[in-house]
Amino acid sequence: MEDKHLNEFNAMNLDYMRKTKYLNGSNKAAFMAVANYVRFSYTKSERDAHVILSDMLDHLIEAQENGTQTADFFGDDYQAFAQEITAELPDESRYKMLYHFLFILVLNLGSVTLAYGVGDLIKLLATGTHLRFPLISLIISCTVFVVTVSLLTFFMIITARNNTSKTLKTKLIIYLLVFLMLMVPLLFFIFFPIGSIMSFKYYYAIPSGIILFVLARYFYKKMSR
Repeated sequence: MEDKHLNEFNAMNLDYMRKTKYLNGSNKAAFMAVANYVRFSYTKSERDAHVILSDMLDHLIEAQENGTQTADFFGDDYQAFAQEITAELPDESRYKMLYHFLFILVLNLGSVTLAYGVGDLIKLLATGTHLRFPLISLIISCTVFVVTVSLLTFFMIITARNNTSKTLKTKLIIYLLVFLMLMVPLLFFIFFPIGSIMSFKYYYAIPSGIILFVLARYFYKKMSR
């Protein structure tokens, strides 16, 4: 039932994106500025946002054929118009943010665990030994990685909502977060290893990673309802 619901939602999104191709350059840019604000208002129902935007898009395409521009359709202040539309949307489930966070968390943990398991198997086949790591360094590195990826995800949602994703400030913050995500684990593993040396065998790591991916899919379905 959830798969059917998700497929219907994806089909609705594809239909919506297909309609935007009928807009000319200036009208499309203005519509996307409004649409991004509405779609990425995270406390509001995403499904209802798509329905309203799709209906608005139909009217805008029809108006464009009659020579109407977005300034006549939305008014001079696009953001004020978008805020007015957003205020009329029903609130999203309070659990959606939680499911989104859990999805990101579990997906990243699954990726790290599965990659580690594959790496351990390759090392075992090549050298006859398992990967070993300092425990506290691993905990610090995984924590920093997951927190940074979560911050990066929500930051990109906010910038998309405010139509600032292409600004220099946004790009610098993204580069900084990616730098922290990659360099902190290297720092603690190579230069400042902390904790007892341990190993996590591939026959535990790979199944654990797969289970985490299945759990991430479950949270994704919950998030997308």
